[in-house]
Amino acid sequence: ADRFEIVLALLERVKAEGGDMLASDVAEFIGYVPRQAAYYPSAGQYLGLFDRSERGHVKLTPLAEAILDFRYRDRQLAYVALMFKHEIFHRLFGIAFRSGTMPEKSDVIEVMLELNVCNNGATVVRRATTVISWLNWIMALPEDD
Repeated sequence: ADRFEIVLALLERVKAEGGDMLASDVAEFIGYVPRQAAYYPSAGQYLGLFDRSERGHVKLTPLAEAILDFRYRDRQLAYVALMFKHEIFHRLFGIAFRSGTMPEKSDVIEVMLELNVCNNGATVVRRATTVISWLNWIMALPEDD
């Protein structure tokens, strides 16, 4: 789920659909095959925004419903706060912010392995790409309204 903006678009779409969407409709909305499309609800679930406990459904959590009622800037900051609850984002954002550059993928992988975030060889490389992408999304946020 490298494109965090797709997670955000999916949140808005699920809200528009009454807070519940079929996984097959999610795949159609995103425009990916179902296996690839499933990464985006999984990413939202990781942040506490989607409930996928009912097979074949993607539902908004009460947290997501509350955040979606926030003003735009407050929503963006809430998403950042959810990311920062995970040490990998908290730590690497600090490094990126202080240095002014994104960490290299190899550095992200090293931190992921250290934090035991992921230890599968192929998966850790893909997830490192996602971490960098999400950090770029944070860094691109405007500083004020």
